[in-house]
Amino acid sequence: EQGKLDEAEPLCVGAAAWVRENKGPRDGGTVGFVADLVELRRRQGRLAEAEQELGSLVADARAGLGPQHVKTLIAEAVAARLRHAQPDGAAAGAAELRALVEKTSEFVGEEHPFTLSRMGELGDWLQEQGKLDEAEPMILKALAWSRKQYGPQDSGTILNVGCLVELRRRQGRL
Repeated sequence: EQGKLDEAEPLCVGAAAWVRENKGPRDGGTVGFVADLVELRRRQGRLAEAEQELGSLVADARAGLGPQHVKTLIAEAVAARLRHAQPDGAAAGAAELRALVEKTSEFVGEEHPFTLSRMGELGDWLQEQGKLDEAEPMILKALAWSRKQYGPQDSGTILNVGCLVELRRRQGRL
């Protein structure tokens, strides 16, 4: 996977630079490409560079696209993931993601795929912090949605099953 991330990097950097220069920082394309670049750098473990790219991404997305736009919500999720990846950032990242789950529940509904995906992600993060009672309903809801939407063989469903198994193991229920 790392090799593919390294191959993707010049493409991401070039696309983000081009749209930023030609469309401005508040354009939906710019927000999308910069969010992709931040996520790529986070996955590479290059957190300082990801933080630098993140810069004013969320503020630009809110100002240019509005707080309910899907690319603004994606930018906020990327920012929360980056915060979570920072040393001692798990609690701050989880707080940001919790706020995002609440906001997307309000904007697009609790049953929307984006909301449920972030809910599952938050459940996993809460589990990592030992907040098992808070994590369980989120993981269960994300799993039920994933099974219904994509079926039991889907990679997202399988990941949610893994989160549930780990949760139950930590609870002493396995």
